[in-house]
Amino acid sequence: MRTSTSLPLVLGLALALGCQAPGLDPKQVATWLDSKNEPADLNVSGDWESVANYMAGGWGNAAWVQKGNRVTGTLGPYVFDGRVSGRKLYAMIQSRDRIYYTAVLEIGEDGRLSGMAYPKDLADAESPSLENRAPIMLRRPANP
Repeated sequence: MRTSTSLPLVLGLALALGCQAPGLDPKQVATWLDSKNEPADLNVSGDWESVANYMAGGWGNAAWVQKGNRVTGTLGPYVFDGRVSGRKLYAMIQSRDRIYYTAVLEIGEDGRLSGMAYPKDLADAESPSLENRAPIMLRRPANP
């Protein structure tokens, strides 16, 4: 009797796709980011390194460019698009065409940026889902 090798592959793919959390709505996230429009009282341009032990060693390094209140660049393997509003950094964190997280980061007295990333809600929603939230803590690299 011959067994089909494609059936387990199809079932595995269906299971993986069915268990994948839906991404955040891009239009909703863009509107949310654009609403963060207080004058920037913070400059986050440059390199940052992760200091939170989340996701097998942290988020990875960040490299950002800030023009006005808009911040673009990378955070580890992710594309990062954010807005500085006052002394807070609001961001969407995405890969390819899917938004995986929204985040709000605040600058501490020690110069570190810290906050939480949320995979299912806007980061400053009244009651964001606490499921799978991810801490972010970044600092400027030490000068050699």
